[in-house]
Amino acid sequence: MSDTWADTGRRARVFAAALIDLGLQHGERVAIMSGTRYEWLWCDYGAICAGGVRTSVYPSSLPADVEHILSDASARVVVAESAAQIDALRDLRSALPELTSSASTAHARVTGSSRSRAW
Repeated sequence: MSDTWADTGRRARVFAAALIDLGLQHGERVAIMSGTRYEWLWCDYGAICAGGVRTSVYPSSLPADVEHILSDASARVVVAESAAQIDALRDLRSALPELTSSASTAHARVTGSSRSRAW
């Protein structure tokens, strides 16, 4: 894949707009659960552009570790690289009251309680 810094900036701004549409406020946490890939960079920069504070979760982390990291960080949004990771997060939702939205880089879509936005 060939990507320019201009492309990266555009994708980051679109993702930032999606986070803001979901109600992300300055200083709230965005967790990124992904391996090293272009999408991780777009999400990282997008979270910064939206005023979010990023935290990382290894994609190979065990569910108990994911729950601890997200809870400790008070993550409001989590971005995962696969639909399977999003499915696994559903099992943890009741233990993570601050978590209001999830995003999948696999589908380039951000979803919240009642809104969805492609990026």
